[in-house]
Amino acid sequence: MKYRLIILLLIIGCLENNLMAIVWDGTSKTIWTQGRGTKNAPYLIESPAQLAYLSAQVAAGKNYNGVYFLQTTDFDINSKSWNQIGGSSSTPFAGKYDGGKHQILNIKESVFGYVSSATISNLTIAGASTYPLIYETSGNTTMVNCHNKSTAKVYYAGLIRKSTKVLHITNCSNYAKITQSVVETKITHHISREDSRCAAGIVAVVDSLYATNCYNRGAVNLDGYGTPSCTIYAGGIVGYVFQGAIIGKCFNRSSISCSGGYAVGCDCAGISSGGSHCIIDQCYNTGNLGNNSYNTGNLSNYIYGIANNATVTNCYSKGTFGSQSGYGITYGTSHNCYLAGSSTLPKVTTYGGNTYYLETCNAEEEKIAHPKSENEMQLQSFIDLLNADGEYFCQDYTNSNGGFPVLRWQLGKFYPIRGLCKSEQGTITGTGAYPKGAEIQLTATPKDNFAFAGWSDGVTDNPRTIKVEGEATYVAQFERTSYTVYVNQDCSITVE
Repeated sequence: MKYRLIILLLIIGCLENNLMAIVWDGTSKTIWTQGRGTKNAPYLIESPAQLAYLSAQVAAGKNYNGVYFLQTTDFDINSKSWNQIGGSSSTPFAGKYDGGKHQILNIKESVFGYVSSATISNLTIAGASTYPLIYETSGNTTMVNCHNKSTAKVYYAGLIRKSTKVLHITNCSNYAKITQSVVETKITHHISREDSRCAAGIVAVVDSLYATNCYNRGAVNLDGYGTPSCTIYAGGIVGYVFQGAIIGKCFNRSSISCSGGYAVGCDCAGISSGGSHCIIDQCYNTGNLGNNSYNTGNLSNYIYGIANNATVTNCYSKGTFGSQSGYGITYGTSHNCYLAGSSTLPKVTTYGGNTYYLETCNAEEEKIAHPKSENEMQLQSFIDLLNADGEYFCQDYTNSNGGFPVLRWQLGKFYPIRGLCKSEQGTITGTGAYPKGAEIQLTATPKDNFAFAGWSDGVTDNPRTIKVEGEATYVAQFERTSYTVYVNQDCSITVE
């Protein structure tokens, strides 16, 4: 009986993703029947066959510029041959596709091939899918609330292989393991070496990028063996940036690595690996970074805790750095940043100030970055140093970062914890705004002639420990312990 139960649980686990998904039968002649293609009445895509019909119409030359679509349920492509929506750069999709917070499962190609000035939102690819959600974007393209949760290895990037113009990405994530393609091993767009390879959790190669609230939790690994004279770029959020990027409130929590043979250069970074003109603010990396390149040529092997050549502000990097070359924060300028990983890197940053590193990292940069002990980095005084330009860092209230400072946005909403008592009787300390899950202490201190008598909810501990669950008010009660008796001239008595 126990054996049968285990088998049943395994079957349920395997089918969990597509219990509610409509399985594609391979047809593409089913046209949508609901909606008008407007913002308030989008065309409803109710089956994989209707999605395939959209692909066929785009291939025939209809780009659907400004037309709205809404997916109504999960689709399972069932590993069948799929024609990407926008199969070539001459026939791109230019509409607005809303996935309705649904999934597309088991697709062996990108859902969208070429898109131009399109908007893709609220869509997740999952199951055994092997390509990014979009193969290539152009124009001014926007992606919002899209995710890759594939259980298979994905080529290039979790969401977008390449963007040749301006790309806006918000609230997007990747959980899949990323590798390079066995079919197409290079991305040549503007890179000096024609066989350079790029991969990343979110987008492999981009001209101009605006990314906010995005993250990567899937390991990124590129293998350069067998390809002489190439450079590999692997990043948690983006692999290579050509024109420039503004990246804010993004993070990487998985390993970023690459390997190669003769004359193979390997660059890895927690956020952005290659290129320049990047502005990165309020981001962090806790993934392990490194390379395993047996380079006998003249190419470089570098790792960067946050980014290659960038202006980095209000960021931190941890994890293990498996290289002796690179920069703990950036080969650029850093301000209000810290490095607290296990590292033998000789440098933290090239320019900047108010940057710190854990003294065991062996960096030698007291003129630019300054060493701190682990104990010092966990003090409120260190947080005050980092917050030179605003309230960006706070204590690790939920112990998610080993006691080191975290960015306030990491902890979500902060709730006010208030303390009330009669001001003439005493005071309460420890109040303020805290994230959910934080454990704090409130202390009631009586004034002269008063003693603490308990809290209004019956708790008598003082100080008392509170686990924050939301906004709350705590009332302290005091009782008088002594009185002063005055005899007035008229023989009356006053008691205070």
